[in-house]
Amino acid sequence: MKGHKGELFGLILSFIGWWLLTILTCGILAVFYTGPYMGLSEAGFYHELHHNITAETFTEESFTA
Repeated sequence: MKGHKGELFGLILSFIGWWLLTILTCGILAVFYTGPYMGLSEAGFYHELHHNITAETFTEESFTA
């Protein structure tokens, strides 16, 4: 996660509009759309981060030994 906290912060900030709409709908939007969408976006972020770290760690040289 080192070096990627700013990216995660930007991702979270991108949902401000959705949370404002959630307030207008008294939380109904959070249950059916905003909450799951934000959760999947964060999971995708961590999945991509893990994939990039794993790809950097295991190079072809580590498998040829």
